[in-house]
Amino acid sequence: MNEQRIKMLAEWIDEQEPDVFITINVPAAHRALRDMQFYLSFWTRSIERNLLGERSLKRTSYEQRFLWFARRETSAAELPHYHIIGRAPHGRAWRGLTNSGKPISHLGCARVKSALLAACVQTPEPFGRKKSDESDTLHGKSAILFGTMVDVRPYRREHASYLLKGCRFPEAHDKERITDELLRDSGLIILPHLPKRGTSTCQQNEKFETASSPFASRTTNTNTCAATRLPTNGL
Repeated sequence: MNEQRIKMLAEWIDEQEPDVFITINVPAAHRALRDMQFYLSFWTRSIERNLLGERSLKRTSYEQRFLWFARRETSAAELPHYHIIGRAPHGRAWRGLTNSGKPISHLGCARVKSALLAACVQTPEPFGRKKSDESDTLHGKSAILFGTMVDVRPYRREHASYLLKGCRFPEAHDKERITDELLRDSGLIILPHLPKRGTSTCQQNEKFETASSPFASRTTNTNTCAATRLPTNGL
């Protein structure tokens, strides 16, 4: 049943016609000054602001915004990292680019990476060494600028399944204990957070639990809009 739900969710993500697949290594996430979801929101909003302009952040429809799907994982080498799938709004030209068609080009990926690196340099805390010292912030910025922390590539269909690998959905009869090992990974995080109920384009504001994951410690607030229906039913 868990595999079937993951397959359904992966197919739904693929139907959104994503553009980019991002990996961000965050070796010092456990010592970050803020919750990691703050950094995810800041990084993704900065990309959108850089590519589409400040006014884009005020739009109240997923159809008109960048749409992001993210999960945190921990590698066998104990390296925390995030995988993020991003979908650019259809038909909207980027700053400095006249072609807004699909699929996104390698030039577009380079623009996304440049915007992401600029945002990461402003928040170097999650990128420092595993052990804190006086040069930790400088080390984090250097690692970001040298490109060892961020990878951006064009989206491929298999990326949706890769993003969700290891994700678990709770069952009524599931008695497996939640261990520290399971808590290292997160459920599905969907961004951005759109304005609350009452705007002209949003039909309702409802809570979308992070892929109904038993090891997700918090709920992500999202909005279900006419343009993009989040799969809150049947999963």
